[in-house]
This record gives sequence, C-alpha cells and structure tokens, in this order.
Amino acid sequence: MPSSEKMKTNKLFVGGLPAALSEEQLRVYFEKYGKIQNFQFIVNKMTNTRKAFCFILFESSEAVEKITEGKIPPNSVVHTIEGHTVTVRRSSTRIIPFRRKS
Repeated sequence: MPSSEKMKTNKLFVGGLPAALSEEQLRVYFEKYGKIQNFQFIVNKMTNTRKAFCFILFESSEAVEKITEGKIPPNSVVHTIEGHTVTVRRSSTRIIPFRRKS
C-alpha cells in the first residue's frame, strides 16, 4: 500500500478551538467539505468545560483531504470560522497496547 494511502483517514483534529464556537457553527463550516458523521468533544472532568480541541468524523476521507490540503501530519492548516482561527490536521489513529499489571 502506498504511503499516501496509509495516511488517509476520515477523522479530523481541530485545535485552538475557542469556547465561543458552537457545534452548529463548526458543522455549518465543515459540512461544505463533506458529510459529517459526528463530533467528539473532550471535556475537562474537573471543570466540566469543553477543552480547546475536538475531533470530527466524516463519512469519507476525501473531506479530510480537502480540508487539510493534502498536508501530512504533524503539519496543520489554519482555517478561520466566524472570526476565530483554528488549526486542523488529519487525526492519526494510534493503537495503544493493553498492558497487564504484573
């Protein structure tokens, strides 16, 4: 499999996400690139507030390719949404091995 095929993913990382941007605003902006399956917002358990990043899962990897302009991680692309600047990049799926306690 060519290395470009290995890098294809339908999961997008969005960083520098201000609290002022709602899921609906993100949906309106990113749906112009492709159909969104869901958002994964990470919440700070201590403060119960959304952290400054999220993941967006698209139905196809082509949407992520368009958004990231073909850049390979760790390079990111800047997008401006409703006057707020966010950085986006392909999300790499890492498999973390399970370790048994001895």
